[in-house]
Amino acid sequence: MSLRSCLARLEKQGELVRVRREVDRRFELAAVAKKLDGGPAVLFENVRGFSMPVLVGTEGTKDRVAGNLGVKRHELIDHFARAIGSPVPWTRVSDGPVKAKVIRPPFDIGTLLPVPHHYEKEPAPFITGGMVAARDPDSGVLNASYQRMQLKSGTRCGMYIQFRHLMQIHQKNVAKGRPTEVAVICGMDTAVRLASATWGANIPLDLDEFAIAGGLRGEPIEMVRCETVDVDVPADAEVVIEGVILPDVLEPEGPMAEFTGVYGSTEPKHVFEARCITMREDAIYHDILPFGNEHLLMLGLPYEGVLYRYVKAVIPGLHDVHITPGGCGKFLAALSMTKRHDGDAKNAILCAFGAIRDIKIVMVVDTDIDISNPKELQFALATRVQGDRDIVMIPGTKGNELDPIQDVYDYITKIGIDATKPLARAERFELAKIPGYDELDLKDYLG
Repeated sequence: MSLRSCLARLEKQGELVRVRREVDRRFELAAVAKKLDGGPAVLFENVRGFSMPVLVGTEGTKDRVAGNLGVKRHELIDHFARAIGSPVPWTRVSDGPVKAKVIRPPFDIGTLLPVPHHYEKEPAPFITGGMVAARDPDSGVLNASYQRMQLKSGTRCGMYIQFRHLMQIHQKNVAKGRPTEVAVICGMDTAVRLASATWGANIPLDLDEFAIAGGLRGEPIEMVRCETVDVDVPADAEVVIEGVILPDVLEPEGPMAEFTGVYGSTEPKHVFEARCITMREDAIYHDILPFGNEHLLMLGLPYEGVLYRYVKAVIPGLHDVHITPGGCGKFLAALSMTKRHDGDAKNAILCAFGAIRDIKIVMVVDTDIDISNPKELQFALATRVQGDRDIVMIPGTKGNELDPIQDVYDYITKIGIDATKPLARAERFELAKIPGYDELDLKDYLG
């Protein structure tokens, strides 16, 4: 499903609202998007000073993500895990809608694109929804990831690159004395957006994220060659900014409001220099509101697929996994499982920590607990945990660079919580049920 067909579906389902009143991209647009956070997707049709509309919230709820992928909500994790395990390679085509307009320097990115300025202490607008595509110089495999980009002037942006696959690619190029050619994709469907956020222990550098997107779509992604860099991009993208990450050039970047809801610091970061912009004739700028529901889901959902595959391979009794929004879409994982031995839950905890470095807290519960329901998780924590035997702490570990507690202490302590019933006394924890409750339809009584 392309972004355009996704928008048509959302509008038909009443999940898209159009804001026709003029809005300023400086704070006002973000404020309206924040007020609607968790509700419908929003298309801002009249951004002051621009003819290009801005879209926010297409992946704002799990139900919406599932609908965009053509599956049921409860099928999301299995669907994602299958896409990782059986990726569908992309195909190259000669042309596509993203080639309708080709703009070459001189130009100013901030004048051409209505990039929102989200939060008050940010020094400039940030591109938050841009998927950065680069080619590994050794294998030739494409990589896609999210990297925030601070607008500077003209064709120049600051780029915060975390120590993951793109950094590995850039370091290889720097060692060869050359810049890293990249393409920043702004505006795509759910499959490509989620695949670009995939990372973890079973996502190696040579696994092409566009092939994972093909697995999510159920068909190959059609890709076109860029104009000025050795990178392929989806032919149906809205906007693509081609350019290079300069070698051995660092400039002050930040602060930005992170996925943790707090500001980071100003530090020397990499510099991106644009060479060309291609776009659709009637392009839409696709934005992500930092620390919004969509942002946290876009972080957590890809992790769930990775986590499920990794833990399930070791713990066959694993039933479900959930990366909680309250844990910033990264830090808190809830697992439900059927135990065969009382030590199984602790083994699952260790597996989860090994699957994804960013996870700080793992809570394991029985299958009678709905891990997507905070009340039920709190109930399990309050009634099934014996503090001196069920809590595991691993101090002195490396956490996410953008985690404020990691920034303060330069390490984190990972915490595992076994909130499962002890097998020898499981009957003592049986949940009370009312016969006929599940089959009862209130309309028969209140109509």
